[in-house]
Amino acid sequence: MLVYGRNVAKELLESEKNIKNIYLQEKFNEKDIISLINSKNLKYQTLSKFEMQKKTNGNHQGIILEIEDFKYKDLSTIYNLDSALVVILDHLEDPHNFGAIIRTCEAAGVDAIIIPEDRSVSVNSTVFHTSAGTTEKVNIIKVTNIAQALRELKKYNYWIVSTDMNGTDYREIDYKGKTAIVIGNEGKGISDVVRKNSDFIASIPMKGTVNSLNASVAAGIVIFEALNIRGWWYMKYHEYNDHELLQYISENNEEASNIMFEKYNPLIVTLATKLFKHCNGLGLEVSDLVQEGRLGLNTAILSFNEEKDSIFYTFARKCIESKMISLIVSAKRQKHRLLNESLSLNEKYDDVFELEDYLGDNSYNPEYMFMEHEEEEDLIKNFSKKLTNFEEEVFLLKISGLDYKEISNILDKDIKAVDNALQRIKIKLKQYLKSRFDK
Repeated sequence: MLVYGRNVAKELLESEKNIKNIYLQEKFNEKDIISLINSKNLKYQTLSKFEMQKKTNGNHQGIILEIEDFKYKDLSTIYNLDSALVVILDHLEDPHNFGAIIRTCEAAGVDAIIIPEDRSVSVNSTVFHTSAGTTEKVNIIKVTNIAQALRELKKYNYWIVSTDMNGTDYREIDYKGKTAIVIGNEGKGISDVVRKNSDFIASIPMKGTVNSLNASVAAGIVIFEALNIRGWWYMKYHEYNDHELLQYISENNEEASNIMFEKYNPLIVTLATKLFKHCNGLGLEVSDLVQEGRLGLNTAILSFNEEKDSIFYTFARKCIESKMISLIVSAKRQKHRLLNESLSLNEKYDDVFELEDYLGDNSYNPEYMFMEHEEEEDLIKNFSKKLTNFEEEVFLLKISGLDYKEISNILDKDIKAVDNALQRIKIKLKQYLKSRFDK
């Protein structure tokens, strides 16, 4: 591959990159570059201006280098990076934009750039030149399929933030933790499949008549806002990895413990906010879930076994989510305790399926039970369809907390009729729940 330009040449000559050939235009007199060439005992050819232009149409500034084709990294190299910040280009086509984004990413210390194989710009001479020689300093990953890459990154706890119109103000998004920022195509923006795999859509507010920015400009704005929000947090925690912090904590180092809790606080808050949508009518606040999440992190710190659980981040997230989900399941069980008691009819039946059994035993596997079983409201709604009109009226009044006499007065029925209806409801509920377990 041919690359050109003084900045590019200087960067490559100062690196360990294998340079196959060097072409200098007649009367080229950049002393620093000539000195680097001589210090490495490299040979060069002197060509006329016409001969140089035949090799490239770009602004070569009197020097062209022939190097090996660019070698892309593998996606797996960033799976386990602590608090990584990566940039994904969703079928970007302009090499000038690509080069400008590479330059921005290098300046910002971005861990990697990901591009797709098809319908996308690749690293070429124009990209090298536009990046001002920084291409070799940034990890660039090429993947077969962007959507599949996003799904893989999510498995390793990356949050996907895609830039597009009609989203959340980019300044209101928390970029702490492992974050991938997606920049869309110059004309079409992000693809539908990328949008579906995104956790957040970040938008840059516009004040004028223009409704969008150049891709490289938008990338620079969002990347440096991410750095601003990560701020001292990002810099401080990159000094210690989780293994080192755990070691200090085991030695009763209080400062290390504080750093660990501060480091994982953004993850805890984000998970609490996401799970809070399941707390409607339960009397819980986000702060309650955050508190449980912190308890989960403490459990992870105390019980982590490096030989058995190789990645602390994954183990900690599982413990944090499990604690939060346990709280939600417990609150849901408490909310419907009235239903369980009502349908027991003050009798003890060893084989009676109670609603809380259907909702799951959080001491066994709260995450599975919570995520896989239908919500209690749906259960009640579906079960009501199995009842007669009268039974449904009795059922709904009973689980709302009314006693026999109150139900009797409201429905203008005698107490015995209400009691008989409840006996039938109990039998039907037992059959309904059993059918659910048998599926």
